Amino acid sequence: MMLPPNTAEVSLYKSSGRYRSSGPTNGISGVVPSLGTYQATCADCKYNFWALDQLCCQCKDIHGNYHYTCTPGAYAWMSQPCNPFVGCPDIANCNGQLTHTYSYLGCPI
Repeated sequence: MMLPPNTAEVSLYKSSGRYRSSGPTNGISGVVPSLGTYQATCADCKYNFWALDQLCCQCKDIHGNYHYTCTPGAYAWMSQPCNPFVGCPDIANCNGQLTHTYSYLGCPI
């Protein structure tokens, strides 16, 4: 039995002005935070705990162009508990920039 490829395109949908994925994409290397909606539209991600707990990726903007972007404190952010008012911590791709946010809030305006 063959399983379908595990790519972002297979399980991609648009919600709240950003893309979400039900599974991780290919191209993410190293030990990176396993959760985060950034995985659907970012590639070639690298995580470096010793460099300020930094996650760096090539992330796609709304025009389809990729941008190299980093966010510090990635693992620490994703390790925080969920909040009943704003949701769980998330790292999102907001128009080509990695951003710390919460699952109910989405990208900042």
